[in-house]
Amino acid sequence: MNVSERMRLGAGRLPKLNEMAREIGYAGQREDYLKMSLRGFHDGTRPGYTQAMTAAVSQIPLEDLDTLAYYVARFPAPVPGGK
Repeated sequence: MNVSERMRLGAGRLPKLNEMAREIGYAGQREDYLKMSLRGFHDGTRPGYTQAMTAAVSQIPLEDLDTLAYYVARFPAPVPGGK
């Protein structure tokens, strides 16, 4: 089972992940930054504005965080002033 299957991210869910990553400012970030951030949320050492990220990321298996960071880093970043 690959990461998208484990996270229940079928083809219809990937656009949602892209949209969510853009909304929280993670789309287009450097992969190393995303790895560090996701691991911090996973183990509870990265403070956030809410506990939502910690709650969500802690459910993702640790071995899948690097793969998630890889994909999110390649989502297009939001265009300033655009949609």
